[in-house]
Amino acid sequence: MGYEIIAPEDFLERGAFFEKKFWEKIEQFDWQQYDGQRVLVRGCTSKLVPPWAFMIFVGKLAKYAS
Repeated sequence: MGYEIIAPEDFLERGAFFEKKFWEKIEQFDWQQYDGQRVLVRGCTSKLVPPWAFMIFVGKLAKYAS
């Protein structure tokens, strides 16, 4: 069984991290699509993503992913 992958850069705006836009995208994202699936949050990116953003991904996924 493979992993579904979430890439933090998909939550950036014009290639940069803007907190307000990040939160908007987090709230609009369909987390249920990962129900019962194994998910990998990609940690390597050439863009600057604050460490706390990864905790948000994990928190949102905790309800659904296995």
